[in-house]
Amino acid sequence: MPHVSPQIEPTTSSPACELRRVSESWQHPTDAAGSLQPLWPHWMFEEDDYDHYVRLDLRVLSGQYLTLEEASKACAHEAPEPDRYMPAFEAPTHVQAYENETGGTPISPVFRTDEELVDYLAEHGTLNGQPASPDEWRAVLDLT
Repeated sequence: MPHVSPQIEPTTSSPACELRRVSESWQHPTDAAGSLQPLWPHWMFEEDDYDHYVRLDLRVLSGQYLTLEEASKACAHEAPEPDRYMPAFEAPTHVQAYENETGGTPISPVFRTDEELVDYLAEHGTLNGQPASPDEWRAVLDLT
């Protein structure tokens, strides 16, 4: 059984949670007070980053800026902040459950397999304040 960090609560007030593929050594970041920092999924960073560059291109094409470099410097404050998103794991070999209402904080430790995760959540977690079966957790995590 993996070590459970004291700030990880395997409880969610709604079925708004998801499975995220991570590396074996993944440690979710915390702030100076030790609270978990919400992180959006990495695919959202890629999408937000792409959208940002499309907006920059449109500003250059409209004549608002002469070059993409000029637009990038002037609009740097609008770029997505990478540290607010999960990293892109080269070869994720493990899984972890995340609530996704606050941007994403873990509700489980990291596990090697989907089934180990489901078993842990069924034993230790709740959905809407109620115990949940492995089948209910599989459905919530889209593992059915």
